[in-house]
Amino acid sequence: MAKKTKISFVCSNCGQDFTKWHGRCTNCGEWETITEFRESAGARGTAKSVGLVAPAEPVLLSSCNPETVRRRPSGFPQIDRVLGGGLVPGAAILLGGDPGIGKSTLLLQMAASVGRETGSVLYVSAEE
Repeated sequence: MAKKTKISFVCSNCGQDFTKWHGRCTNCGEWETITEFRESAGARGTAKSVGLVAPAEPVLLSSCNPETVRRRPSGFPQIDRVLGGGLVPGAAILLGGDPGIGKSTLLLQMAASVGRETGSVLYVSAEE
């Protein structure tokens, strides 16, 4: 018996997923941005790519120029110095330390500072 292929439709502008094709994305309102993706039944539930994101090509670290990255000030000069000059948009930062030393307080203050400047911040917190 042949494996079934799952078909989904994804907006290339906002990433909204649909079960059928639409001419206009109901989430972001853009026209002609819905793209069809096919996923074989064997790929579901595995680490295989389903084609929703274009594969990235590896690059040599020596070809990367850290000076070209635009960094945003965090509002805390000491933190900016530790981070190499500020926050890189889209980067994930892992902060660790002993319980009760103020990690959450510091990050919430940084998030408030960046949020006032940019209007949006994603703050994720977890323990062990």
